[in-house]
Amino acid sequence: MNQISRHSVASPIRPPIFFRITVGLFVTLILFATAVALLLVYERKSISTAGGWGYLMGAFVFGVGAFFACVGGMVSTALSLWRGEAHRRLSIAFLIISSLVVWTLRRVPLVLVRLLLPHE
Repeated sequence: MNQISRHSVASPIRPPIFFRITVGLFVTLILFATAVALLLVYERKSISTAGGWGYLMGAFVFGVGAFFACVGGMVSTALSLWRGEAHRRLSIAFLIISSLVVWTLRRVPLVLVRLLLPHE
């Protein structure tokens, strides 16, 4: 007697591949920020004698790195939510944080392109 069950079988939870990618991107961003901060502390004497522009460059480099890491985090978190992976609440929190960072730093790549193009 093959009867169809009224209860639907729960779909298996997929392994959180894209969630792990998101966490990896944020850990990489934290390590990158630490490296930039240590480099600025190590070179503080030469930066101070040169007028302090190195601190601005360090902040700019971190801003560009944060922008691209958060864009990658947004994409992989969206894919994680779309696939129905585990850790949905944490994925939504990552998505909100990434969106806010990208919104704040949205003009950084444009400024970088304008600085690299020749001026007339």
